Amino acid sequence: NHNEKFRQTNEKFYENCWSIGREIIQLGQQEGIFSDVDVNKASYTIRALIDGSLIQWLMRDNDDLHDFYRDNCFETLSNYLMNKGA
Repeated sequence: NHNEKFRQTNEKFYENCWSIGREIIQLGQQEGIFSDVDVNKASYTIRALIDGSLIQWLMRDNDDLHDFYRDNCFETLSNYLMNKGA
């Protein structure tokens, strides 16, 4: 937050991620795959889950856990977007 250039780059990165998330959610809703979730809230949730999973995987320093975190992230997001619960 104290480095203006880094903050701007970071903001552009996340805006792009949220934009992609919104597009995916809206398309899934149009196709009847995803439930009627708040698109903006869901786009932030997607990014937060990906970031959190990535940080945990990296901090555990075990490449063999990649599939676990990837699959858990996908399953959790799918359930959330289809309103199936955890």
